[in-house]
Amino acid sequence: TRRSSDLQEKKYLFDYFKSVELLNKKNIAIVDIGGNGSMHKYLNRLLKRNNYNINLNGYYLALANGAQENRRKENLNISGYLSDIKFLDNNITSLEFAFSAKHGSTIRIDVNCQPELDEDAGAENVEIINNVHSGILDYVSEIAELHFKYKWLKISKCDALRHAFRILMKPTDLEAKKIGNIKNVNGHTKAST
Repeated sequence: TRRSSDLQEKKYLFDYFKSVELLNKKNIAIVDIGGNGSMHKYLNRLLKRNNYNINLNGYYLALANGAQENRRKENLNISGYLSDIKFLDNNITSLEFAFSAKHGSTIRIDVNCQPELDEDAGAENVEIINNVHSGILDYVSEIAELHFKYKWLKISKCDALRHAFRILMKPTDLEAKKIGNIKNVNGHTKAST
């Protein structure tokens, strides 16, 4: 039945938490791309409902408007490097793709405390993801070099990332061809050039 399956998955998840000594901690940092803080909210609820009093601190690249509501309603300790940027509310999926793992998302933890991966994700995207990751690293290196070379030059977060956001949302024909056909590894969206 569905209930027994859910209970079994919960057991495997807690076995995994024990194997990485997560349940012995007083404070845990969650580092993620971001969005609305849903993963943080549900992990917090799960731990509290199972009598684990662990302080979760969420550090996210970006937070959308829904994160503020989750923070208030659930009393979550979350912060985002990029917050209050209008681009993020409708485009978290683009950031998730840009920073996605080549192997795809973890669906659940199995009986051996190993992650079960989304087998439908990744294979056709590996080259594209590698190119996107390389581009991001090159871009960050260039910005860092400018920062260290011209310390007096102040570059805001928005200005530093404006070009990257543009490429993700409105690439030129050449950029789109270089990125190629994309299937989001988390299955949220599909885009094609």
